[in-house]
Amino acid sequence: MSAPAVSVAMGVCNGERLVADAVESILSQTLRDLELVIVDDGSTDATPSILDRYARRDSRIVVLRQENCALARSLNRAILTARPRSSLSWTQTTRLFRIASSISSSTSWRSNRRRLSSTPQ
Repeated sequence: MSAPAVSVAMGVCNGERLVADAVESILSQTLRDLELVIVDDGSTDATPSILDRYARRDSRIVVLRQENCALARSLNRAILTARPRSSLSWTQTTRLFRIASSISSSTSWRSNRRRLSSTPQ
């Protein structure tokens, strides 16, 4: 399978009330050539089962789990797992098609990924 045009990184901890809306918002974007990498940061509520249902339903979703480490580490892990031609961190509702269209090359993605992978976790 080829790399998606865009990978969206999302971290969540105990987000059972909002995580479904966040996932639906990303999946409903005009751009379909994407992967959604979600890191469950030690949730103790229903978040893991909600994420599992979405991952079974849509092959573009990758769910990772870890002990609670905070949002920055969750997003770093998602970025290191992602396999995009370009990359974004999902922080607000934005049309992915417009963002993906404005990314001219993946050079910055590659250099940022190298820098992250050499940073102690």
